[in-house]
Amino acid sequence: MSITTPLQAADNGSTSRTVLNDNFTAVEVAIEAVVNDGAPLATTSVAGRSRLSAAPVDATIPIAVGTNDTRMNVGAGMTVEEKAILVAIEAGTYFPAPQVVTFTSSGTWTKDAGLKYVVVEVQAVGGAGAAGVDGGSFGTPGGGGGAGGYTKELILASALGATETVTIGVAASSSFGSLCSATHGANASSDNGGAGGVGSGGDINVGGGDGSQGENSSASDTLGGNGGNSFYGAGGRGGRGSNGGANSNGSVGKNYGGGGGGGGANDSGTQGTGAAGGPAIVIVTEYY
Repeated sequence: MSITTPLQAADNGSTSRTVLNDNFTAVEVAIEAVVNDGAPLATTSVAGRSRLSAAPVDATIPIAVGTNDTRMNVGAGMTVEEKAILVAIEAGTYFPAPQVVTFTSSGTWTKDAGLKYVVVEVQAVGGAGAAGVDGGSFGTPGGGGGAGGYTKELILASALGATETVTIGVAASSSFGSLCSATHGANASSDNGGAGGVGSGGDINVGGGDGSQGENSSASDTLGGNGGNSFYGAGGRGGRGSNGGANSNGSVGKNYGGGGGGGGANDSGTQGTGAAGGPAIVIVTEYY
């Protein structure tokens, strides 16, 4: 293809310049003409464009708008597909916005007609923090829970079933069919933090952060471990305890997948409780 002189907005039927050569197809003529000035004129003598008050009779997808609107003249030389593409481009519907479907509980995803591909994200649940324990002269603060693993994968429509099972694990793995999955964060055990989960099967697989260990910060104070951070959520804060004083509980893991904080502890009395990890989520972004 070659262009001798670019089309100008002010061109009209009397303009003598050569705009497009004979090597252009009807589709290329129409697209190039619209790209050059973006506003077809009724008097511009270029095949493939004109100002019409009604959609061309051979257009497969008429544009339902008022009269005197700019439209492509999709001529008889175009295929059915080419006509539909050109009319949709001008109507602004050729590149539809992505659709986002989220799952926070197990369910079934269904493939719709016209789907090209999806981007799937799986964020697994975070582990729980442990409670503080009366430990004699010192309490034993609870460790923080591990964060859930994360995975992200682009999947072509041809690789998808008509439906895919979405599993949202509670203290278990989460997955999108058999295509990608992530394991949950481990619960803390006493003052030991839980290990983070891992993603698998995706184009990007991210491990969740490990929960922190519960610690005695001084002769009288204890600190529960913080939960591990996930891709989609921060870990919950650990509680604090003091001998002869009150204990505080761990905080729940933030957003999605963060580990829960461990509870504070002291040498007697009620101990701080560990908190739950952040929940799991599966996000499916659909492109048409």
